[in-house]
Amino acid sequence: MAKEKTFGAVTGSLNGFTVRMQVKSKKNHSGKFGIYAGKNLIQEVSSTKEAIEMISEPNFVDDWRRKKKSLIKK
Repeated sequence: MAKEKTFGAVTGSLNGFTVRMQVKSKKNHSGKFGIYAGKNLIQEVSSTKEAIEMISEPNFVDDWRRKKKSLIKK
């Protein structure tokens, strides 16, 4: 049985988040990128530049931490 999701190459990282290519299989790139915290997908973006800009905003990190804590409490 083949894996449904595979992680692509890391194209950037900042503040503990990594930006990876999203791939359908090991040879097929979907054209999208994702912001990951560990193995968890936080948000899909269209380019590495856009992802780095989003991560560099202080509100992004704070909002993600608040959202993560609210999900854990449930």
